[in-house]
Amino acid sequence: IINGIKEDNITNTNSNTVVVSLDIVTLPPYIYMTNASIVSPVNENQIQMQWVVAPDGSANNVYINRSLNGIAFSKVVDLGPLLIPPQTIDVDNTADTQRDAYYYSISAENECGVAIHSDTARTIFLSGQDNFNLSNTLSWNEFELKYGDIQQYVLYRFLADGSLDPIAFFLPGEEMLFTDDVSGIDPANGNYCYKVECQYDLNLPGSLEPVSSIAFSNTFCLSQTSRIFVPTAFSPNGVNSIFKPEIVFPNNDNYNMIVLNRWGEKLFETNDPQMGWDGYVRGELAPQGVYPYVIEMVSTNGNQLLRKGTVLLLR
Repeated sequence: IINGIKEDNITNTNSNTVVVSLDIVTLPPYIYMTNASIVSPVNENQIQMQWVVAPDGSANNVYINRSLNGIAFSKVVDLGPLLIPPQTIDVDNTADTQRDAYYYSISAENECGVAIHSDTARTIFLSGQDNFNLSNTLSWNEFELKYGDIQQYVLYRFLADGSLDPIAFFLPGEEMLFTDDVSGIDPANGNYCYKVECQYDLNLPGSLEPVSSIAFSNTFCLSQTSRIFVPTAFSPNGVNSIFKPEIVFPNNDNYNMIVLNRWGEKLFETNDPQMGWDGYVRGELAPQGVYPYVIEMVSTNGNQLLRKGTVLLLR
């Protein structure tokens, strides 16, 4: 109602009466992040978030927010209104899990745009490199969660059957770096693949007992590059009796080696990396001397390898 008073302070005018009922939702007093993990092996391109919402609140809109630096967040998933019981698990399927680690938070808003935000969680990003010496170096960032008490990190290598083999363990605060010696270890499907697991206890405010939980990194794979080492001499009647290169990670389907004489005539040819020249030509031992060779192979990473040179035959 509006009341109008004239200058004489006596005569007044009243408007009609209007009753308006405002039904503003009460936001929950807290939202706690409890996990942010790669959904593996179901979908490596999805990151699953888990959170806890206070039961005595609601919201018109709930969002999953994402950031690369933990400062500037963008809304990436609109979950709609917050219902009771609250939805506490959802995924972000727009993240590039092979690019970087991501920070996540949950926000809930009412119809006036007032919002409450959760704490943040940061995923684990695993990467590495081939050292060109039959070893791979892996590195990753630590898992970050406000109410997560990190117990340990486990670095796994995938076996040929897809199972995980734990190869190293790390405590929080240690350097997240490991060099894996893969000499004598056959790669699974041509690649060495790795994953990191973080084991932590969740200690939420007001909780009586901590809850054990885990978070996974992305799966990171790399292949050791093929390499060819060619001897400079051999002796058919000696210890090194066969002329054959040493090949690290050979490609049997794309290999060729030929040996020529000084006039360019082909003396030997093979497409099998395990075979070599014994120094004989048509059943007779070739004369002592220098013989040109050409070795070609497509490496495991698709590069064309070419080796040309000469080898000394000693009798």
